[in-house]
Amino acid sequence: MAYSRLDHHAREVIMSELARDRAVSFTQIAARVGCHRSTVQREITRNGRADGYSARHAHQQAALRRRRLGKLERDLQLADEVRSYLVAGYSPWAISRWLPVSAETIYQGVYSGVLGLRPEEVLRTRRPHRRYRHRKQPTSDGNYLGDFTPISARPDHIETRDEFGHWEGDLITGSANQSAVITLVERHSRYQCVLRLPHGHGTKAVVSALSEWLNTHNRPVLSLTWDRGAELTKWRDLVNNHGIDIYFCDPKSPWQRGTSENQNRQLRFWLRKGTDLTNHTQNDLNHYSHILNTTPRRLHHGATAHHIYQQHPRTRE
Repeated sequence: MAYSRLDHHAREVIMSELARDRAVSFTQIAARVGCHRSTVQREITRNGRADGYSARHAHQQAALRRRRLGKLERDLQLADEVRSYLVAGYSPWAISRWLPVSAETIYQGVYSGVLGLRPEEVLRTRRPHRRYRHRKQPTSDGNYLGDFTPISARPDHIETRDEFGHWEGDLITGSANQSAVITLVERHSRYQCVLRLPHGHGTKAVVSALSEWLNTHNRPVLSLTWDRGAELTKWRDLVNNHGIDIYFCDPKSPWQRGTSENQNRQLRFWLRKGTDLTNHTQNDLNHYSHILNTTPRRLHHGATAHHIYQQHPRTRE
């Protein structure tokens, strides 16, 4: 059935049918008017009032809307051509290559009902309702971190792992990002530490936990490499209070903290995704780290990370 607009006479028929029998169906009214039942349904939904449907009011409202019609509503011949292609099975994008109309306009025409077609019958997705995607936010350039030192400025002796005391850090998050733990790994020995965050993982909580760890840790911590997460916005507190260097990775470059990423994968054996990580005590986290630190490593020729770690002098007793 070709698409046609309801005129004033058609609206008068709709009004009289509704006045005659309130239980009358859209299908019965459509048969009297000579249009599709969905046209009648949209008409009553759009132009009905609390005190009932008025043909005069409906016609006035339709005239007002017509002043801001879309392309397919203004050009009925174009709408018929688009409708024919859709019914034949062509996609909106393909149709837009042949007719002077964009694919987006065609999608809008289908989902708004302007074309009088059901989306699940003519679109490949078969979705009865449109799914809108959130616009992807641009990758942060780390401006909130201030004048930070990028990983490209990290010295060669850190890159080659020749010197002990250079660490990588990250967060492992739990269900809906509502909980987290800090993971730390020393690049030379691969020795691992995990810190509990019972009060959230904002920058204040994370920096406070790292500061406490630095105050009590008994082996050298010369530098820390982190990603550009906002949890380390107050990184200067660590530099000023503990004299360590902090380097930040490039955006979306997890391989630049490859040791940390590997550690996180192993810890996921206990810290399962989709769970509340605050359920793990610090003793639990220490136990998980101990298992990993006392596992023989091929890269250490069978020695453990704990063994390599213990070979380096303490900074405090």
